[in-house]
Amino acid sequence: MAAVGFVFGALGISRLFGPGAGFPRFDDIDYLELNASALWALLALPLGWALARLAAYAGKAAQLVCDRMETVPKAILCGVVLGLVALALPEVLFSGQSGTRDLLDGWQAMGAGVLLATCVAKLALTQLCEETGWIGGEFFPLTFCGVAAGYAVAIITGGDPMLAVALSTGALVGASTGKWLLSTCVLALCFPPVSLPVVALAAVVGAKTNGHSRN
Repeated sequence: MAAVGFVFGALGISRLFGPGAGFPRFDDIDYLELNASALWALLALPLGWALARLAAYAGKAAQLVCDRMETVPKAILCGVVLGLVALALPEVLFSGQSGTRDLLDGWQAMGAGVLLATCVAKLALTQLCEETGWIGGEFFPLTFCGVAAGYAVAIITGGDPMLAVALSTGALVGASTGKWLLSTCVLALCFPPVSLPVVALAAVVGAKTNGHSRN
C-alpha cells in the first residue's frame, strides 16, 4: 500500500508541476526485435545482482570505519570524500533523479568505463553518506546505478539497451531492498507497462538470490 501511494503521489506531482518534477521514462522493450545479439543484454541481470552485493559490502565497510572514528566529524569527512570523487565522476553527486534523465540522451557519449566507474562509486558513496548521517534515501541512487550499469552492458556487448536497463535496474533495486514488489511498483514510475514484467522478474531474482524473500 505504501508503494502504491508513493507511485500515485509521484504521478500526481508530475501532472501538477510538469515533466521537470517527474521521473525519467524509458522506451518500451521491443520484444519482436530481440535477436541473438540483442540478448547479450541478459548479462545485465547478474551484473545488477553483483552490484547489490558490492553495495552491501560497502555498507559494512563504511560502518566498520565509522565505528573506529568516534571523535571525527564523520559527515564533514564524507563530504570531503564525496567532493574529491566528484572531481573525476561528477554524476556521483545528488540523488540521481536528474542524472538518470541525463543518461537517456548521453549514455553512449559517456562510455562503458565511465558508466561502470560512476555506478560503483555512487553505490559505495551512498552507503558512506547513509552511515555518516547524511539525510536521504537509496531508491534514486540505486535506480541511477542500475540504469548506468544496463547502458554499460549495452555498449560493451551490443545488446538491447532497454532490455539491459530493465534487467540491471530491477535486479539491483530488488536485491538491495529485498522487496521485489515494492521495487517493481516504484520502478513503474520510470518503466512503461510493457517492460514491467522484465523488471519484476529481475527484482524477484535479485531478492531471492540475495537471501531476501519479503514482498
